[in-house]
Amino acid sequence: MSSSSRIASGVHVPSRSPVGALSRQRSAQVLKKYASTRKFGRRHDLQREDEHVRSTSIVVYSKRNPDEEDTVMAAQWRIMEALANERSILKRLAAFISRALGTTSCQDPTVILNHVLLGNRDNAEDSRLLNLLGVTHICNCATQVGNCFEGEFIYLKLGLHDSQDEELIPHFQTVTKFIKRVEGLRGRVLIHCISGASRSPALLIAYLMIDKKIPLLEAYNMVKRKRPIVQPNQAFRLQLAKYELMLFGASSVATTTDKDWNFYAWNEVKNERGFRQR
Repeated sequence: MSSSSRIASGVHVPSRSPVGALSRQRSAQVLKKYASTRKFGRRHDLQREDEHVRSTSIVVYSKRNPDEEDTVMAAQWRIMEALANERSILKRLAAFISRALGTTSCQDPTVILNHVLLGNRDNAEDSRLLNLLGVTHICNCATQVGNCFEGEFIYLKLGLHDSQDEELIPHFQTVTKFIKRVEGLRGRVLIHCISGASRSPALLIAYLMIDKKIPLLEAYNMVKRKRPIVQPNQAFRLQLAKYELMLFGASSVATTTDKDWNFYAWNEVKNERGFRQR
């Protein structure tokens, strides 16, 4: 990928977007249409041969490299097919039975919201699966995993370690803005780390708190119910708990009897703030 397709925020746009059922002519029409869209500050001179690249704080626009809007538009039929399949009665019944029996598989990406999938390294390295699920964006949270398909999907690369020393809070707003943009464009994002159990769900839970205003305990249980292997490490849970206090001025996990929120570092914070265990 050329240097013009990389920006400081870590977001990468594809050098070639998968046009799917759109013809080259249709793709060109779409690009021309958005070239004059005021919302993204595009310029008419974007179509000039001698001045064909324009960057913003989020993406890089290029005459030869269709932007992320074009990528998402080309994926709409795949997204609709994936949603229809996920909403089918048989699919939902099978998922209900699996949850009831405790046999839910976490090998495939887990649908958390219609526009957000939570997955693992294998999912992120399976181009066929990503296309089948209508994925347009990928939030790569793991330092050990590369961006495998930069010519096909739009990436946010964070490069985090699943470590007690890793600071997640500085990335909460970055991830939230990335996912909000995907939702606004009607795309679909896969957020992943190695197993989809610690780093990526912690960041996804932060997004649910920030953007959807869901209390931490509810967001945590919602994600864990859908993907039972979710278990952010204690440092990540502590950061989420502290962030909830800052965000809402209250804590939903201070008095819960859930064992996931009964650990030394968080208990110290609760004692300092005068929270009493039920």
